[in-house]
Amino acid sequence: MILLRYFLEYSVIFLIVIFAVLPVRNDLKFSELKIYIFFGIILFIFVISSALTSYLYAIRPRKILIPGIIILFGLYVYAVKINFFGKLFCYCYALLLCAFGYFYTITLMASTELKNNLWILKGPLTLNSCLVNLGMTIFIGLIFFSTLNKKIPELIHFEHTRNIWKISFLMPLTMSLIMSWSTPKYPVVMLIGRVRIVTLVIIWFMPLMMLIFTHSMYEISKNLAKNLKLQQENTFLNIESHRYGELRKHIDEVRALRHDFRQHLLVINNFLDSNDIKKLREYLGQLTDISALKFKNYCANKAIDAIAAYYYDMAEKNNIEIDYKFNLPENLPINEADYCLILGNLLENALRAVKDLSAEQKFIKVISQVMSNSMLGIIVDNPFNGQIILNENGLPKSERKNGGIGLISISNTVKRYRGFMNLKTENNIFSVEIILYSSV
Repeated sequence: MILLRYFLEYSVIFLIVIFAVLPVRNDLKFSELKIYIFFGIILFIFVISSALTSYLYAIRPRKILIPGIIILFGLYVYAVKINFFGKLFCYCYALLLCAFGYFYTITLMASTELKNNLWILKGPLTLNSCLVNLGMTIFIGLIFFSTLNKKIPELIHFEHTRNIWKISFLMPLTMSLIMSWSTPKYPVVMLIGRVRIVTLVIIWFMPLMMLIFTHSMYEISKNLAKNLKLQQENTFLNIESHRYGELRKHIDEVRALRHDFRQHLLVINNFLDSNDIKKLREYLGQLTDISALKFKNYCANKAIDAIAAYYYDMAEKNNIEIDYKFNLPENLPINEADYCLILGNLLENALRAVKDLSAEQKFIKVISQVMSNSMLGIIVDNPFNGQIILNENGLPKSERKNGGIGLISISNTVKRYRGFMNLKTENNIFSVEIILYSSV
């Protein structure tokens, strides 16, 4: 029976893993099933061996749990792909929920633990308290399920909040440490006057504060995302307006040319009647210059055509050559704005990369086509100098302030379409390959 009590008390570490993995389930280096199986086997061995150790040598579970939690964090860091401070925040969040469950159990079951001589002598909690601890921790986990499963993942993937994790993890970590430090060594402490009643009420403020903090961050980030989307839509609208202006100018030029065409025919006929071939050739040369109207369509889709034209003009001003090969219909299998966001960010990054290179390296190649009714591909190649170092998310590190946000935004969009993005370098050519699927 005592061994079972130890086993149940150590079993809370399973809940730590579940709570920590929930927010990053789409950012694991391995499949979610493999992660749970791996951690399940490791933790089962840990719980059995720790329970036996505590049982044989009368070691309080906390003394084994703390180093076990630290080692578990190392495995968690290895298994998750997001930035380090994001991992730390998620892990500390899980610790907070489990620390709350334990502290609340000790407070609630103080009268029961008062009769537990083994606990006072560094033994386990009573069987009832162990079950209450697991139940209470699961209960608080259910309260936070929506936050862990939806809100925190969205916060992690919002590109403009990536630096906030460097300090945000301190809040759940500090709360966990406070609750751990405040756990009484002797249950009788909780039974003095109204200490237990007051503690049972006040202790809820910590998870409540964490919930409010997370939801506030989520709402702020959501508003930022909306504003960012509006800015992007305005940018695309301005680009399309610019393209529309070019088209109108081209139409006016063609109309003027057609209007003057009869006059040109009369002049040509006059030169032919007088057999003045030299003058005719000179006139035809001038007419050729006049009729060489510069307007090129890059894609059947008007929005993509506008984006392509905008960056082509930008490249031309910097003596950069862009080779477009679009095989896209007017109606795309994915959201038009999302495609434009991906293409615009890729072209912007490529232009920045080749701007200061030698003349023969100033080129960008873009290939994009619909591969099936539900699949679309994009490839962008550009030369680079130096070395490209990838971060823990598999994206290039940037030394510029707020650098790399474009690729993070692209990566998040690709994930929404359950697609994949492959970055590779070969012979000083940086290549981005993207596949998107129509079902979001």
